[in-house]
Amino acid sequence: MTTQSFLIFSALIITLTMGSCNNSDNTNNNIPVTATDETIITQKAEPTSTANIGGTYSFGNDVEKGAVGSIIIYPVTEYSALFFLDVCRGAPSYNTGQLFGNLSIQGNIGTYDSKKYSEDINCLLKFEFNSDIIKVSLDKEHNDCSFGHAVNAENSYTRLEDTIPEFFVEGQGDTIYFEGLTVEKYNHRFD
Repeated sequence: MTTQSFLIFSALIITLTMGSCNNSDNTNNNIPVTATDETIITQKAEPTSTANIGGTYSFGNDVEKGAVGSIIIYPVTEYSALFFLDVCRGAPSYNTGQLFGNLSIQGNIGTYDSKKYSEDINCLLKFEFNSDIIKVSLDKEHNDCSFGHAVNAENSYTRLEDTIPEFFVEGQGDTIYFEGLTVEKYNHRFD
């Protein structure tokens, strides 16, 4: 990885962390939801309040010494939240992986299943919410999340910021706003 690429990656991590601090309103109930969003899920278990899980989480602090990653969580409904996950393997390859998706939430468990949106990717992630930590685990039979070589999202992510984020910044530098966003809209944003 060139010095310029490392600096760009570092700037993105800082931008993601700082960008989530711009909204002091911890409740955003004006998010439009349509019947095609797949965000409305009927469940019987008592959910973790999605407003309580919103924010920015991370693990690792030095890409030169090991893997680093971040997750930005944006609550949508009582049983769902959008997320943006960004992980880097660290030195010397600096291979990365990014994933945007919708979590179905039951109790303190969020589940992301890529098959709801694409037959080309076979990724099943479990997000376990415990206070200010998210433990992410990958289903071993559904482990193709289209990340770079040897990039792994499995880790415990600690909350850095509990403010509900307004946006995230992709690796290409595009700013993507959460309000009104769905996985379908995100996947077809260049159409």
